[in-house]
Amino acid sequence: MLQRSRPTLFKNIPYTIRERGENDKRRLETMLQTKFPEPDTIELLESNLASWLGNPAQFWTVPILPHIRQLPPAARIAGCYLRAMRLGA
Repeated sequence: MLQRSRPTLFKNIPYTIRERGENDKRRLETMLQTKFPEPDTIELLESNLASWLGNPAQFWTVPILPHIRQLPPAARIAGCYLRAMRLGA
């Protein structure tokens, strides 16, 4: 392949030519390497279990995630704004 034999020609080009299906293979490999469930997910599920069992409709409300509490107030506000924009609120 020309790109491998003469890499200087392709040095400043931001795009690469890949084999068909290579992106899908890479995505699948990344997905399989990810450890599920993540510790934050388990913590979220465990901390909300009682309230969700008592009122299943609360499952659909967006909970305050533990890592947000660690942020400075300005960053919390920005995070809430970005989440609202993402949810279309």
